[in-house]
Amino acid sequence: MPRGESHAAARAQVVVVGDIIVDRYFYGDVTRVSPEAPVPILENPELHLLPGGAANVANVINELGVSARLVGVTGADRSRDFLLTFLTERGVQFTNFIHPSAGTIVKSRFVSNGHHLLRVDHDYGMRGFDYSALLRYFEVLAEKPSVLVISDYSKGISEIIPELISWASRNGVKCLIDPKGSRPQIYSGADLITPNWQEASLLFSQKPELQLLDRVQQATWDFDLGSVLVTDGPNGMFLVARAGQPIHHQAAEAEVYDVTGAGDAVIGSIASALAQGIGLSEAIGFAARVAGYSVKISGGGLGKFAGLAKGLLNDLEARE
Repeated sequence: MPRGESHAAARAQVVVVGDIIVDRYFYGDVTRVSPEAPVPILENPELHLLPGGAANVANVINELGVSARLVGVTGADRSRDFLLTFLTERGVQFTNFIHPSAGTIVKSRFVSNGHHLLRVDHDYGMRGFDYSALLRYFEVLAEKPSVLVISDYSKGISEIIPELISWASRNGVKCLIDPKGSRPQIYSGADLITPNWQEASLLFSQKPELQLLDRVQQATWDFDLGSVLVTDGPNGMFLVARAGQPIHHQAAEAEVYDVTGAGDAVIGSIASALAQGIGLSEAIGFAARVAGYSVKISGGGLGKFAGLAKGLLNDLEARE
């Protein structure tokens, strides 16, 4: 049994599998420049830890009141211990596979007065990990979720995405993917992928003579994608299907404090809504509202806005 697994686990409505990250934030004041080099001095920083990557997606889903299970690989270290404690205390089930020789991926951000000064990545990489045990876990999973979310940060999970999509298809589970990189073929068969504008430009670069959204629509045919939601910050989101014009969803008006984790909030909220039986169009509208909340706070998750977002989801469910 994987470390962190519960013997009496309840069925999760949404399973999130992907690249797991720990986000570290160092908050401090800058009042002077170093005499040694023209760089600011961050004084007396306070450290805050938060789940990142796939762990943040699972956290968002849980904050919305939808049962979530996180499946993924970490090192056997303090960062993994933090995640296990943080998630299980909040009711997120965590099926954790341990890399025998790599540490948990950590991103450290140094912040003063809302400004990111520096990011330091400890990216030990999960590439080369033997994912066969993780795939076997899905094959023997007795209680199937309504939705599978794959959180791809190009840290290793991309090696088995086709197998995960195949599992979802065979078991009647909706498959949503937050993609990364330039290989759209590995997402073939997904019900929905959610790249931002920059990611979509890289992912769908096959026909440069076409406008981006036209390239995206062609890709739904070329790579057997159910639909693609291209997010574009304050310009909103564009849902592209195989037929018809892209559907534009307005962004919620928000004072942007930190965009870290906004993509996680989008896919997490869509998955939560779909798991509650809400239609895709309504789910995307809901996601736009939730993303507006997420950028108002520092770090991932929904923080003080979780109650508001959960109330919106409950209202949507009641109308279905």
